[in-house]
Amino acid sequence: MNEYSLTEEITSEISTSPSVVVAPGEDDCSVINVEDYGSLTYNSEIRYSRSGSITKVCVAAKEAIDGLRDSEPIGVLVFLGVPSENGIEDTVHRLQEEITGHIEDGVDHLGGDTNETETLTVAVTAVGGIESGQAADAETQVDFSEMNYALHSMDMINATLVGEEVIKNKGKALGYYVADANISDVIASGSVPPMGIQAFGGIGDREVLEGVRDGIQERTDEYGMKNLEDVFTGADIDQMLGATVVGGVRSTDELTLRSGAQDGDIVLATGSPGVFTAATLAIETDTGIGEELRGSLIEYLTDTGVPVKQLRYLGEQVSQTAV
Repeated sequence: MNEYSLTEEITSEISTSPSVVVAPGEDDCSVINVEDYGSLTYNSEIRYSRSGSITKVCVAAKEAIDGLRDSEPIGVLVFLGVPSENGIEDTVHRLQEEITGHIEDGVDHLGGDTNETETLTVAVTAVGGIESGQAADAETQVDFSEMNYALHSMDMINATLVGEEVIKNKGKALGYYVADANISDVIASGSVPPMGIQAFGGIGDREVLEGVRDGIQERTDEYGMKNLEDVFTGADIDQMLGATVVGGVRSTDELTLRSGAQDGDIVLATGSPGVFTAATLAIETDTGIGEELRGSLIEYLTDTGVPVKQLRYLGEQVSQTAV
């Protein structure tokens, strides 16, 4: 069972209110009607247990909701990180069941992510609604006065990078990576530009953490979105790093959902097929291309801010789908 089928299975058991237009697991982003609110506020919590205590980690859901400031809780996004030796499928179901017990009636499940990790980990972003004209914490608030629908994406990444010795600033590259992984989903679903990002995770290396923050800040500046108050534990949790990105549209007509593709639609793949694969192969193996060209490829990749670990996968996918 892979990540996608597992996510689909656990989300199929979750009931959502009529406000949820696109349910978690149905597309790149979940979509919820927020026309009754003037703004949304966000609070993330992350908990981990090296002993594998489900009770200890699931309290993150309650703490995330309780931490919403002067707002009405309307939804949560949940990341579940499960060690393989625990039995991933069974443990995820147990986690989901206990987390649901911490979520009060009327609070919707808005999506999340599930990955195999070395340490049992739960991260939760709680979303609160604030009526127009009501004061809220500006550091965690996103203005929705001109939007009627909120889009949310949550993805976690492992901060251990293949080829990281050639990346000039590992932390900044990770910041780019975790931001882009979520920004791309929100933009693809119709929100241009994205509206806000809240990062969270467990990175003990202070220099790497500051680089992560710098990378995320550069992306927020580039897209003109709000950098919400981040949440980091200060301890390494398998170098896990995540973010929730929020976007908005005025009407459902503006949504561009992956699940809406029909027979006969034209699907476009952009970019230069194979360039990332060739470049990462040049970095990771002795291809005989010469040091000058190899150096140029390394410079090209590191200047893009794209983590090397992901480049081969991207290149392979583009090569397989481009026409």
